[in-house]
Amino acid sequence: VCDRVGARPREWLDGSALKTGAANVWSTMVADEARGILYAPVGSASPDFYGGMRPGDNLYSSSLVALDAVSGRRLWHFQLVRHDVWDYDVSAPPLLAELPRDGTTVPAVVQNTKQGFVFVFDRTNGRPLFPIEERPVPQGGALPGERLSKTQPFPVKPAPLVPIGPVTPEDAWGFTPWDRAQCRKEIAKYRSEGIYTPPSEGAGTLLTPGSAGGANWGGAAYDASRTTMYVNVNRVVQIVRMIPRSEIPGVE
Repeated sequence: VCDRVGARPREWLDGSALKTGAANVWSTMVADEARGILYAPVGSASPDFYGGMRPGDNLYSSSLVALDAVSGRRLWHFQLVRHDVWDYDVSAPPLLAELPRDGTTVPAVVQNTKQGFVFVFDRTNGRPLFPIEERPVPQGGALPGERLSKTQPFPVKPAPLVPIGPVTPEDAWGFTPWDRAQCRKEIAKYRSEGIYTPPSEGAGTLLTPGSAGGANWGGAAYDASRTTMYVNVNRVVQIVRMIPRSEIPGVE
């Protein structure tokens, strides 16, 4: 099975689709009643922060999937995160809007994400209405047995809704110089190379954005008269520290 964006295979290798869980729809599906299409925001595969037992891109997980509402047949899909190890499941409901394009109106589906990205597609065929680029993402320091995706899709427009760059000690804030100094020391402990920095052992990784978003369950609203989208976002980093099973008391 292939999703033809850069002609990359989107697979579950080694039969791993039969050995893992999740990749289910646990947000809100949205229907285009006139066209008979159901848009399903699909969650991430389990476990959330380690994918060693599910090698491959994990097709349909962390994806937007369009289905024929009568037959259930898949019409198109786009995987928003490949081999998701950041708990970036698609939790915001898709937004349906009519967008002006070249003197006409295009029926669009807009998918906001926890990464703060806004993906915009022609809802009839899945064609991106703004360019989406494949960009390299951090690779070093992956956990034993992990096989990360070397690239991820980045929408060129709209711009990210939240910062996606590294968190550095210089980003620390505090009421007093002492507060800021302590925050700088704390931030310096963690790995942070920007969005898609993989989870790590030791002190851990700063996920930016964290798994609370960016955009989350609240979704977005669209004012057609002003062609303006309104979306509530979180601007929160998250510390993820992976602990080897051998170091957990009572677990064999």
